[in-house]
Amino acid sequence: MGPWKSDRRHSNSFHLYRQPTISIFYDSKGVVGKGCRKDQLEEGRQQEQQREDLQRENTHNRKTAQHRVSHEQDLNHPKPYHEKPAETTRHDLYSRHEDNETITKFMKKRVELWEQQSDLVTKQSQLLQQQADLCQLQMEISQQQAHLSQQLSELTQRQTDIVPRRNELAAQISELSLLIDDGTMKQLFLYKSCVDAKHNAHSGIVSTTETAVPAVKSTPLATLRSASLTQPSRMKSEPKWHTGLDDDSDSSCTSFPNRDKRA
Repeated sequence: MGPWKSDRRHSNSFHLYRQPTISIFYDSKGVVGKGCRKDQLEEGRQQEQQREDLQRENTHNRKTAQHRVSHEQDLNHPKPYHEKPAETTRHDLYSRHEDNETITKFMKKRVELWEQQSDLVTKQSQLLQQQADLCQLQMEISQQQAHLSQQLSELTQRQTDIVPRRNELAAQISELSLLIDDGTMKQLFLYKSCVDAKHNAHSGIVSTTETAVPAVKSTPLATLRSASLTQPSRMKSEPKWHTGLDDDSDSSCTSFPNRDKRA
C-alpha cells in the first residue's frame, strides 16, 4: 500500500493525509530494519557484526583444533610420503631424499619398460607384415592348386578318352602279330621246299609230288602279306643266306632276313 491512506473517522467525507516516511534499509543478507530509527539501525548493525565475528572465531578455533589433532597423530603415527601433507618438517628431509632416489629408480625402470614396449610394438608390426605376406602366398598357392586341379581333371578326361583307342590299337597290334607269324611260317616252309628241290636236283632225284603251301588267314592284311612275299623283286632284293651249297646253284632259292633265321 502506498503512503496515502483514507481517513475513516468521517463516514460522509473522504479526507486524505500523508503518512511519515518509513525508511527501509538493506544489506548483503537482506532487510535489516524496516521503519526503524537511525540509532536502532546502528544497534542492529553492531549486533549483526558481533554475530559474524563470533561465528568466524568459532570456525577458526574448530579448524585450529582439527589441525592440532591431525599434527599430533602424524607425529605419533608417521605415514608414508605420498600420504603426508605438503608441509613437512626437517627430520623428513632424509626420508624424502630416499624417496627421491626410489622415484628416480622407478622412472628409469619405467623408461626401460617404455623402450621394451616400443620394441615389442615394432616386432608386432613386423609379425603382422609377415602374416600378410604369408596370407598372400597362401592365396597364390590356392590359385595354383586350383589351376593344377583343373589340368588334372582335363588329363583324366583325356585318359578316359584314350582308353578305347588304346584297346583298339592293342587289338590291331595282336592281329598284325598273328599275320606276321603266319607270314614267317610260310617263308620258312618255302625256303625248306627250295632247299629240298636243290638237293634233289644235285642228287638226280625228280620229285613228282607237289609241295603244299600252308594256308594263310583270309584277311586283307594277310592277303597283302602273301602277295608281297611271292613277288620276285622282293626275293631278289633280300640278302642271301649261306646254305653250304655250290656258288653256281640256282639263285631262285634265296635266303630270308635275319629275323626269319632267328625264328
